[in-house]
Amino acid sequence: VVLRGGTTVGVLGFYAGDVITDARGLTAVSRHVTRAVEQYRTVVVTAHIGAEGIGWQRVGDSTEFFLESRIDRGNPVAFARAAMAAGAALVVGHGPHVLRAAEWRGDRLAFYSLGNLVTYGPFNNAEPINRGAVACVDLDEGSVVGADLRPTVQRAPGVVMRDPSGRALRLIDSLGVLDFPSTGARVDPWGELRRIGETVVDTATNSLPRQPA
Repeated sequence: VVLRGGTTVGVLGFYAGDVITDARGLTAVSRHVTRAVEQYRTVVVTAHIGAEGIGWQRVGDSTEFFLESRIDRGNPVAFARAAMAAGAALVVGHGPHVLRAAEWRGDRLAFYSLGNLVTYGPFNNAEPINRGAVACVDLDEGSVVGADLRPTVQRAPGVVMRDPSGRALRLIDSLGVLDFPSTGARVDPWGELRRIGETVVDTATNSLPRQPA
C-alpha cells in the first residue's frame, strides 16, 4: 500500500488452513514476514485464526479449534508473536467474532480480535457479538507509535453505529489484564491504548475495569 508522500506499507494476510499462507506454519510465517520487512520496512499482518463464539473471548497460548468439528484454527498468540518477532509492526487477528485482548511486544502491537463490524445472514447479533471496534494506528519505520480504538455496535444486521457506551473499550481493556498480565494493552475511556502499569481510570465508575462485561 503506497501512502501519501511515497511511504509504502506491506500488508500480509494469513489463514488457518491448508493454503500457502497457512497461519499454523510458524516457520513459514516468519519467513514471509521477514522477507516483507526487508522489502517494505513497515509491515502489517492480518490472520483469520482462532476459535469462534461467545465462549472464546479469552485467548491463550494454545491451539484453538473450530466449533465441535475440531478443525485446527491455529494458536493466535504463537502466530502473533512469531510475526512480531520477524518484524511485523502490527498484527490484526480476525475470525472469533468476539472482542479479544490486545498485546504490546515492545513497540509492536497485536489485536487478537476486533469483534464484528457489520454482519448479515446467520450471524448472531446478541451481546457481546454485536460489539466491535475500529483500530486507528500510527506507524513509523516499523514501529507502532500510537493507537486508539473507536467502539461500534450493531443495532440490527447490517446496521452499525458508534457505540456511545464504549463497551468495547472496557472489554478489550479488562481482557488484556486477564490474558496478558505483563504485556496486555490497557484501553483508557477515550480509546487510547496504553501499557500495563500506566494508570487507566474509567471515568464512568472512577475505577479500574478488570472483568469482561
